[in-house]
Amino acid sequence: MHICIVGTGASGWMAAHSLANMSKVTKVTIVGSDKIPTIGVGESTTQVFMTYLKDTFGFNTDQPCKHYLKFLVDIDAAFKYGVYYEGWSEKPFLHEFLYQTSDNLKQESLLGKKPKEDSVNDYISDMPKYALKNHLYIRPYDRNIQVGGMTNAIHFDANMFIRTMQNMASLNEKIHHIVGTAVDLLYEGEDAKTLMLENGQSISADYFVSCIGQTAFNQKVFKETYKWYGDVLLTNRAVAGPMIYKDKRNQFHPYTKARAMKYGWRWITPTWSRIGTGYAFSSRHVSDDEAINEFLTNVGDNDFKIDPFIVDFTPRKAINPFKKNTCTIGMAAGFVEPLDAPGLALTANAITSLRKILIGKETIENANELLDWNYNLWVAFILNQYKTASRNDTQFWIDAKNVDFPIYDEIFAYITEKSKIITTGIPGGALNIPIWEPTMFYNTTAGKDVQWDVSDPTPLEKAKDVGLDGGHHYDYFYGIHSLYGTV
Repeated sequence: MHICIVGTGASGWMAAHSLANMSKVTKVTIVGSDKIPTIGVGESTTQVFMTYLKDTFGFNTDQPCKHYLKFLVDIDAAFKYGVYYEGWSEKPFLHEFLYQTSDNLKQESLLGKKPKEDSVNDYISDMPKYALKNHLYIRPYDRNIQVGGMTNAIHFDANMFIRTMQNMASLNEKIHHIVGTAVDLLYEGEDAKTLMLENGQSISADYFVSCIGQTAFNQKVFKETYKWYGDVLLTNRAVAGPMIYKDKRNQFHPYTKARAMKYGWRWITPTWSRIGTGYAFSSRHVSDDEAINEFLTNVGDNDFKIDPFIVDFTPRKAINPFKKNTCTIGMAAGFVEPLDAPGLALTANAITSLRKILIGKETIENANELLDWNYNLWVAFILNQYKTASRNDTQFWIDAKNVDFPIYDEIFAYITEKSKIITTGIPGGALNIPIWEPTMFYNTTAGKDVQWDVSDPTPLEKAKDVGLDGGHHYDYFYGIHSLYGTV
């Protein structure tokens, strides 16, 4: 089988490598224009992305091999153990990554029911000696990340990731890279047959994948239709610009900071060489110039010399991204918003569904239902951060709390035990058993009432007590980069 992929951004290369691993696939042609630059604001990932790396490249991320360490260096990576929410409530709180087990589900459920005045330690007694917060805020490198159920994702530089994936593809005899601009897709009935390029070149294949983020392109060429989430998630623009380190050892924190702002939120995602940062905001509530000024003021310190740029995005989802012999993946299939980093997780999930379709283990209808549920779940989870936040000081926050999204209401009723079942949008119908997804809601909802203590006077001692390495993340990554001569 010959598969043609349009788009050489992150999702395009992810799809190319994964599909090339399939014995049924004999050739993957990936087409990318040299006229369309990548946005390059950086990437923050979730555990799903780490599973993609294991499945696609065989990386053992629990006990890193030299190939994985070199990959981390090449993409300018840093570890991410969760999301630290700042300004969303009276106290900062943490949504940490845990392995999803029955014990974790029990712990998260208990934490979700915690009365505000109770100590958090009473609700995580099954964890190691010290409260869960100590696993993250002490900033150790955990040589055995399964201690305490902790796991990690990564931050990386998007452009370096794309370049690395392209270089790795050049060593794969199944993957063929063509520089060109796609302009049309020719059909015979419902079957896509030939991709046409601007220079007159044509590419015939058995299956076609769009990883072009432009909605208009996919509507015209891949016959895609979209549903919009703009009335549910209100942010639709971002001002971004990387920062240089001023105090790298302390600023190199292994989690994403999500800082609430007047009309949205600001992300702070360290990689090895710089700090990715930006402000996702609602253009319906603030002008670009006002957002830029608020962003620069929040960053502070004129020595950072940030050159901000504006990025547009539209919360949306393709209605039926999987068709007879075409599909859309990545931003071509949709985008919600940057909070909680769902982008590459949704991409990886879609690639998994495509692989199953190609070998007959999943129907097109089931794949579309599953992806629809995944998008709705992420929209509901992100909406949960806004609805349960304590901010009410601008019209943006007032409007965000008044958003109506029935799937969110049903999930929230489920996790607070006002309902024993979720019925809306579940693939295959009603679901009456616990599912892993609501644990995310337990954590961030309850977390707003938990006093997470960021400062710890004896972090290294406590790290050793709970079985961690006791070393600093900075030292660990400095060692990797020294090994490969990049420091």
